[in-house]
Amino acid sequence: MLNILLKELIKTMGTVKVPVFGPCPRCGHSLFLAETPLGKFIVCSNPTCGYFRRVNGQAD
Repeated sequence: MLNILLKELIKTMGTVKVPVFGPCPRCGHSLFLAETPLGKFIVCSNPTCGYFRRVNGQAD
């Protein structure tokens, strides 16, 4: 459920996306850093993959 909400938030909000070096562990596409109002996340560039994770060391 959070995955769907995060994807919609990234689509609708003016997020800052910064390329991250390394492949997605699920599909192999590029990863990027998405800064959203909910925090910073590492997100897959493949829209059908859905991989994301919260950046370590960030307060909830």
